[in-house]
Amino acid sequence: MTRAYVYRSGQFPALATFDSRLALYWLVNYGSRSEIRDGRLEVEFEASKYPGVSFFEPVPDWRGFHTLVVDVENPDADLLNLVIRVHDIGHGNAYSDRFNRSFKLAPGERRVLEIGLADVQHAPRNRLMNMAQISDVTLFRVRDSGSNHLRLYSIRLK
Repeated sequence: MTRAYVYRSGQFPALATFDSRLALYWLVNYGSRSEIRDGRLEVEFEASKYPGVSFFEPVPDWRGFHTLVVDVENPDADLLNLVIRVHDIGHGNAYSDRFNRSFKLAPGERRVLEIGLADVQHAPRNRLMNMAQISDVTLFRVRDSGSNHLRLYSIRLK
């Protein structure tokens, strides 16, 4: 586990890259299966309400950065309705107490998604998100959206 912490800290401001199996220490699958292949994370969605992957314990202090950058691809021949969720240590499990943004990826489309961190900070309804204590980044598919796969190349801050 110590090696995984050193690896993760050495990658920052990249939050997730897939050149080592150590990246999997921070990954939890929900209704999905995933594996590292050729420097990317291949995710296969299973039949569940919100299948996806969560990256727990990213380097938590995002102050000083302006953008969350997610490099993703929809390798299937069907539309992918993808949601990116971010929450901090004070998250109260309510939908209104976190950041959520939906993206539609066309069949075969690879895209670099950019999200302003000011949008993340102001997403909770009744407070500001604590940008010094981010605890989770999740990518998930909206149920019955068509595509059963996602390729994730990286998640980083800039």
